[in-house]
Amino acid sequence: VVSVAVVNGGFGYQAGDVVTIAAATLVTPENVASNANLVIALAADDVVNYANNIALAGGSGSGATANLVVGPLPTGETGVTGIAIVNPGAGYAAGDTLTIPGAALGSTAGTDVEIVLTARDINVRETIWCYTTDPNTRWEFCDPVVACVASASCDSCNFGLCADASGGQLAAPAECAEGASADFCPLKAFCTVMSCSAGYAPVADADTKLCSGTSCLPSDHDICCGPVAPCTTMVCPDDAVLKADAGTLVCSAVECSDADVDACCDTRDSCATYLQGDCPTNSILRSPAPSCVAATCLPEECCEAAGTCDGFDAGSCPTDNVLITPAPVCAAVTCAPDECCEAQGSCSTFPCAG
Repeated sequence: VVSVAVVNGGFGYQAGDVVTIAAATLVTPENVASNANLVIALAADDVVNYANNIALAGGSGSGATANLVVGPLPTGETGVTGIAIVNPGAGYAAGDTLTIPGAALGSTAGTDVEIVLTARDINVRETIWCYTTDPNTRWEFCDPVVACVASASCDSCNFGLCADASGGQLAAPAECAEGASADFCPLKAFCTVMSCSAGYAPVADADTKLCSGTSCLPSDHDICCGPVAPCTTMVCPDDAVLKADAGTLVCSAVECSDADVDACCDTRDSCATYLQGDCPTNSILRSPAPSCVAATCLPEECCEAAGTCDGFDAGSCPTDNVLITPAPVCAAVTCAPDECCEAQGSCSTFPCAG
């Protein structure tokens, strides 16, 4: 044996430890076994130990584990020289401080080791990450390149792999970028970004309808836009009626809604403000005052014919009373006796001739 290389440093060894290779495992090129054990004194560079799946304590979550490399430090001491998060656990936040118990590392590692989690450690990615050319920044978040497979028609893009979280369909770009992945194709635009022409408004389900490409084009107008509804289709509230010129007015969307009440409806008028002098002759105000069917009340809505003493039964007059002639008009729909009857005359006061 002219040289020895330590392939697996194991765990727990110290620099200066003496290890033995059994003679039975030492075989010459002529396949002749050695008759003596080989004794090796470990140097500091040989002592590189691994501790796998060590549980981490602390932080705002649970379940995180890490693999550790334990070996010589630049100071000559032995300690942790490498840490790799194996299981990010759940509930942690970037900036959490986790502790690796010294007891879990063996006597070579000394006291507890603390690590501060980064967003990458806990798989919190705003987007993909890329290595940088800055010697002080190993990686940072970056934007992916959107393209299709090299020298292929974009119709061959695997749209299923590119579907976004909302399940939106995908659009093929006009040309494919060479050397890119088929997994990246741009999303179609939703109709909500379509500019509708005058007299048109977005359709009711514009937030789920898609244009034909990555932006909405004039050819998508009929898909995304519809004619605004006329006010004649508006259902006004109970205390309102359609405006007289509703046939020339329109709502703000393809369907009329409460937002169009002021544009399409007028408040109903009420007979409460109607005056007796506004009623025709021999008519009186209705009681109680009703609401009218339009924005302005008509006389026949607020007034009704007054009662008349024509046909009043003389027997309904008080004793010593007779019907008034000619029969007067009453103050209400139904005449009262004192409106149709008057006291009967007496001859005791009649002056005789001569």
